[in-house]
Amino acid sequence: MLKSIRAVGIGLVAAMAAASAGPALALPAEHEYWVYYSDATYQMRTGTLAIHCTGRIVRTGYETEFAVLEITKPCFVFPDPRGGDR
Repeated sequence: MLKSIRAVGIGLVAAMAAASAGPALALPAEHEYWVYYSDATYQMRTGTLAIHCTGRIVRTGYETEFAVLEITKPCFVFPDPRGGDR
């Protein structure tokens, strides 16, 4: 009985680990740089959001509903040998 409980426990832990690792492995297809503004006049910047090809996300300031996608570039199959995003 103890062996079957252990086997079920190990199976559940392995299944949960595989399920949680799946979405984390997906990298974005494009590098995006968003700029957020305070209102619909798009005069005063409130923050930025950069989504890098490596999956790293960098935020500054704060996000609002008034956003403009300033830069979008496709991610390359091979990473930049210098270690940065292209």
